[in-house]
Amino acid sequence: MPPDPALPSLAEALDPAAMRARFRSLDREFADLREVTIEYARYKPGLSCVLEYRLLQDGGGERIFLGRVCTGTTFEALAAKASATLRSTRGKGGIIRLQPDLRLILTGFPHDRAVKGMRHVLDPDRLKRILHRVASRYDPARQWVSGSHSRIDLVTYKPERCCLVRCDLGIHDRGLRRIRRETIYARIHGDATGRRVFGLLNDLQACNRARRADIPVPRPVGYDPDHRIVFFEEVPGEPMTTLCGNGAFLDAVENSGALLARLHTAGVVVPRRLRSETLLDEAREIVDRLFAAGVLEAGALKLAVERLRALQPPPSRAGLVCLHGDFHPGQILANGSSLHCVDFDETGMGGEALDLGYFIAHLRRLVHLRLVNEDTERRAAERFLAGYAGGGAPLPDPEVVEWHRDLTFLRMALNSLKYLEVGWPGSLRFYLEGIGR
Repeated sequence: MPPDPALPSLAEALDPAAMRARFRSLDREFADLREVTIEYARYKPGLSCVLEYRLLQDGGGERIFLGRVCTGTTFEALAAKASATLRSTRGKGGIIRLQPDLRLILTGFPHDRAVKGMRHVLDPDRLKRILHRVASRYDPARQWVSGSHSRIDLVTYKPERCCLVRCDLGIHDRGLRRIRRETIYARIHGDATGRRVFGLLNDLQACNRARRADIPVPRPVGYDPDHRIVFFEEVPGEPMTTLCGNGAFLDAVENSGALLARLHTAGVVVPRRLRSETLLDEAREIVDRLFAAGVLEAGALKLAVERLRALQPPPSRAGLVCLHGDFHPGQILANGSSLHCVDFDETGMGGEALDLGYFIAHLRRLVHLRLVNEDTERRAAERFLAGYAGGGAPLPDPEVVEWHRDLTFLRMALNSLKYLEVGWPGSLRFYLEGIGR
């Protein structure tokens, strides 16, 4: 990492060995700490870096801490709030630990200042009460959830963003003594995304019931507005990327194109959340901060932003089911010959060309990950577009699709630094080289 003048302690916060020594000095409970790993990072040059620390102890125990490295001004403001929280939770396990010399705030999992509903879902008894309140299928008059017979497993966690949890429930049916098993998933958000996702899933299911479309999406179970939790049924299958390397991958890609066409023609209206010009404005702000932080690649990023702004097409129409940020091989589950689209967090961010360009850009990412070669990438892009056209939706202007593909390449380049991918300078150059090819 290049030095960041606004975050002078970032290098130490990103050093697992240094953080192991620091955790061991914090409390006797970490005396047997064997290893510290960094499972997640989200870096905003000149502003902050959010980290997930996984602490492995000699006896096999494991702890998770959320860390936020701040600028001096931000640390003072957040530390004041954190200190008030620490006073209100005194004697409850030291939830918040301040490290002023690093401008670092450590928060013990499952406490998260944004994803506040997480600790409720991870407690089976609290989860039981929430499900009885928000999900009609778990009406205590007919069947109820047993907290003591339920198991909760963390699937993914993005600090201060969202969390996905698998809930293996023990269900009592009225009049029966036995307990049956049922699995659902809960996605907890740090903002209002969950409300939009729950409404969209219900609208798409209504389309399926009315036979206006055949869209395989998770069946919603309930939504808790107090804690921003979406509950939905389990969807069988594995990510489509597991098919890379065999002939079934190209068939799945073509079927994905047909699925996207059905989504675009389903008639379900979603509000537009973000426009392409907004994404370019944000990219330019990030590039300016990279220049200030002395990142060598900032010049190439600036040229890419200027190229895309000069060639920017007119805005697309609103009122589509748009899956920008979600519709790509890693977010589509394959189960035999059937596919399920499972992630709708980023809906309403563009039009048809944006979704097509986004998926095609992710085929290039598979080349970077060495899951497919360039010949397979080319054939997959052709099959994807053929599937989309065969699904009953008109193909947008190819130049507009390419522009949105290149916009996605720019975002991928920035994200390789944002999420501190291993070897991020090489990833950044790889995606920038894809623009205009």
